Amino acid sequence: MIISIAFASSISFFSSRMSTSEDMTLALYKANGLAEIMKKYFFTINLGTEALIDRNIISLLLLFVVSIALYLLIVLFGQKLYYRGMLGSLFSSSGISNKKLDERNAYKSQGLFTSYVLKEMRTYIRKPTYLVQLVLPCIFLPALMFFLMYFSLTSQNGVDIMFALNSLYLIEEFNRIVYSIILMVIFFTTMYSFVSIVAISKDGNDASFMKYVPVPFANQIIYKIIPDIIMTSISYVVTMALLFFLFKIPVKYIIYSLIVFIPYALCHASLILFDIHKPKLNWTNELQVVKNNFKMFYAVGASLLAIGLTALLCFYFKLEMIMITLILSMVFLLVSIIFLFIIYKKDIKLANNIS
Repeated sequence: MIISIAFASSISFFSSRMSTSEDMTLALYKANGLAEIMKKYFFTINLGTEALIDRNIISLLLLFVVSIALYLLIVLFGQKLYYRGMLGSLFSSSGISNKKLDERNAYKSQGLFTSYVLKEMRTYIRKPTYLVQLVLPCIFLPALMFFLMYFSLTSQNGVDIMFALNSLYLIEEFNRIVYSIILMVIFFTTMYSFVSIVAISKDGNDASFMKYVPVPFANQIIYKIIPDIIMTSISYVVTMALLFFLFKIPVKYIIYSLIVFIPYALCHASLILFDIHKPKLNWTNELQVVKNNFKMFYAVGASLLAIGLTALLCFYFKLEMIMITLILSMVFLLVSIIFLFIIYKKDIKLANNIS
């Protein structure tokens, strides 16, 4: 996934550096045009083009040797790092030193909250399926989206566009629209945060232990939604940082959006209720949890509702920034309060759904 994003970004960056679209077309239509463009990013392309076009046997042999060497390197990397990391959550690593523990303090180094949350985060990071499907999109989606937007806007008339934006920021009507668009972008980037919607299902049949450990069930739900809040917060930070550094948005946008985002993060994490209501515990592969799971549409629907509500307040009722901020904050805060009320008053009933 990281390589694919880097590949797409480099192509976009290269095309944006072209003075006109005709320059890009001419570069591609030249003899070996695409190879000339891509060889800056993939060093084996030179060997491949020489072997195919020039019928160079030496280049063909070198390409074969390099390909085999890279394959062996990947296999070695997988054996030494991936395989050991995959088993690290189940078995102790041979690299861990055998230090003598003080039995009186062995289980007091971390609090219950910290230990539980770190255990959840390690699960999402250590397992490649969860890492790629649940964690990385929250980081790379906003970055990819804004970098591509920035390169496309500044490819030809970047100075004029940035000057126009700085001038438009002084117009109150423009501020209201831009602020609403920023909020909708924040809600869109969190659309792909599915951490809370699979927080129970990812444990599989082991989720039943939640009913027997000496920790209140409601507290365990709170612990399990913290990773979702962390992921949505990362999306927010990346989004606002890129907007600030690339598009020079005023600081007031960041302050107003933060007031909305704090209750929204807890509201988004409350999607765990859908997973508790009908958890998917019988699975044999993590892909069945994060891909073949209808509950993903609840997360998408929640983000679309937030986007629709923001558009309604901005473009239909034409409210000011402060009113949009207050209404959205109150709505998300109300949903969050209802969520907390349910998990603390109906915790026994919710626990019975896990079997």
